[in-house]
Amino acid sequence: MLTGSDISVDDVIVAEATSRASGVRGVIRLSGDRALAVVAAFSEAHHELDQLAVASSTRAVVIPTHLVLPAPLGQVPATLLVWPGRRSYTRQPTVEIHTVGCTPILDVITSTACAAGARAARRGEFTLRALLAGRLDLTQAEAVLGVIEARSPQQLSTALSQLAGGLASPLAALREELLDLLSLVEAGLDFADEDLDLLSSDELTSRIEAVAAQVIALEDQLASRAVRTSRPRVLLAGRPNAGKSSLFNALAGYHAAIVADVAGTTRDYLTQTIRLGLLEIDLLDTAGLDEMVPTTKLDALAQQLTISAAAEADLVLWCIDARRLGDPREAIPEVWKTLAPAVVIGTKCDLLSPAEMAQGRSQVDLLVSSAANEGLAQLRERIAQEVALDALSPAVASTAARSQHSLATARASLAEAAQIARSAIGADELVAAELRIAIDALGDIAGVTYTDDILDRVFSKFCIGK
Repeated sequence: MLTGSDISVDDVIVAEATSRASGVRGVIRLSGDRALAVVAAFSEAHHELDQLAVASSTRAVVIPTHLVLPAPLGQVPATLLVWPGRRSYTRQPTVEIHTVGCTPILDVITSTACAAGARAARRGEFTLRALLAGRLDLTQAEAVLGVIEARSPQQLSTALSQLAGGLASPLAALREELLDLLSLVEAGLDFADEDLDLLSSDELTSRIEAVAAQVIALEDQLASRAVRTSRPRVLLAGRPNAGKSSLFNALAGYHAAIVADVAGTTRDYLTQTIRLGLLEIDLLDTAGLDEMVPTTKLDALAQQLTISAAAEADLVLWCIDARRLGDPREAIPEVWKTLAPAVVIGTKCDLLSPAEMAQGRSQVDLLVSSAANEGLAQLRERIAQEVALDALSPAVASTAARSQHSLATARASLAEAAQIARSAIGADELVAAELRIAIDALGDIAGVTYTDDILDRVFSKFCIGK
């Protein structure tokens, strides 16, 4: 864990910055005051690195070179990206070694760097150093993880907005306003004998209430976000033999479900993670719901599983055999409309005549055919539109939850401060105490003030090398 007692920013840290899977290119990252000297110890570019280490330049430099590694590897081609000054991500001398993406070779490079004086980085330690150096605040550090975790355009957009200071900027402005107020209140206390009227009671109350209103607005903004931390669940449902399993296979891209003309083929429900563009969802195929009373215990259990799954779904795709669109028994039950948002799908539309197709389009949201691959692209787009809104990655959701708690603390303290300022003459010490609580609470969000447990919770979620 990363705690205040063991945080050291003087060591040279090293980690693989790319995934462990083999690829065309792999990247090893080092950061610390002696990072250039460490790499110089096993690089043919040691003269260039030694010169950069003592130069005053802060520009990034690209150096093609060879690494000299233990036998049997010997010389390995590499390109060094060097930040000799404070313009790097961590605001420390930093070197990235770009070379072949072979996992065993990358492991040897890392161990060679450690033998030359570096140590293995811990989870999130590069971003932690960026935080401690003032490159990022805590919400932006969490947003880095949010970008890494993003599984949809919406998640990526939210994380990038947070990384750009979307939350930190208004918080900093509010905190500055409260610091100004606190300085005036405390100045009045320090010079009480001189009868200075730095701030009237009405003006103090008005300014506190103005900040409180902005805190409430930020609370509402965070509350309006759906703090989803798991993949959206999309459920295929309908009467027996409505084409659900065929549609499941078509969306999944392979035959995951058994398909037969016999009603009731699916008993349990199947789950498959599928990707729609940048969005990942969990697609569920469920047992058909029969209007008749289940005749066996297995039938009853299968139908109960379907209903339970629907209650936890983010979207229901209600499937109807397009040849039965006029049958009221095939329609989605009213109670299902209360369980989750629903899209009504007419399946097997390739079996309809042109006239029936024209009529069918007015009876359902979409017509599809799994066998003829008709309407599937439109269905994928519709699913993405329905479930992708306002989803947050786990890291950004964590920021929202932590921020809501701190904002609630600040709001309560500001309300108390305004009440004291309005009703109690000579109670400036009490007002100052409440303002300090609000200032600390706002500072906790951005990491202006932080505790070991907050750092542990945030940076333990990072992968090594970030």
